[in-house]
Amino acid sequence: MGGGFYDRTLASAQQRPYRLGLAHDFQYIQQPLLREKWDQPLDGLLTPKKFYFFKR
Repeated sequence: MGGGFYDRTLASAQQRPYRLGLAHDFQYIQQPLLREKWDQPLDGLLTPKKFYFFKR
């Protein structure tokens, strides 16, 4: 709910950056979320207990 600042920045990057999210363990859910057309996917998610890798 940040107005899309990071999504716009990542979408306009000249090189493809590695997109890593940081979260608490309780914030990770396995249920797929609805995406908007401007949403940029993460390559990985780091929590205090685990590192998740995602396919794009």
